[in-house]
Formats: sequence, structure tokens, C-alpha cells
Amino acid sequence: MVGFPPHLNTKHDYQYIRKHFPDAAWRPHWQALLDQKDAWLMTRRLAAGEAGRRDATHKVVKVEMPDGAVECYQYQFKEDRNARLFQKGFTVGEVKVALAQDRK
Repeated sequence: MVGFPPHLNTKHDYQYIRKHFPDAAWRPHWQALLDQKDAWLMTRRLAAGEAGRRDATHKVVKVEMPDGAVECYQYQFKEDRNARLFQKGFTVGEVKVALAQDRK
């Protein structure tokens, strides 16, 4: 491979850039894995009239249906098991360890 890869498709690609490129080149990509591991995920549909929970990690989303009815859904900000970090086969711990290491 010549130069920085245009796409990081596998765990090996991430390990390659970490090994062969300066910190300033690979760290942002590894940090993005951690930054994007959490997402707003729908946990359930709320019953009619149910208020739901609203706080820093919970919200209620109202959706207007084509027939004019309104449905409410409970969302929670939590770790997304479908996040890129997990899709590539990493664990949170190994990414944190890599980012904590100083390779000067």
C-alpha cells in the first residue's frame, strides 16, 4: 500500500495505520471509533398517554404517521453494539489502551 489508505475497512487497516503513520495521522481515526460508539437508540414504543422518561440519557420522540396519528417512542443514549468500533472487531479497552500509549 502506498500512502495513507483512503478507506479503513478492517481492524487490520486500523492497526496498519497505527504502526506505519505518525500519531497525528492515525489518532483521529481511532478516537472517532470511541466517539461514535454511543448513539440514541429506540428502546420501546410508548403507550397512548404515557409520558416516557426525559433526562440526559433519555428522550421521547414523537412521530406523525401518514394517517395523522402520533406515535411516541422512548430513546436512550447508550453504547451501540452496531457501532463501527464493534463491527471492526475492537473492544473499547483496546482502543483506549492504544490511544493512551505514547509512541514518541
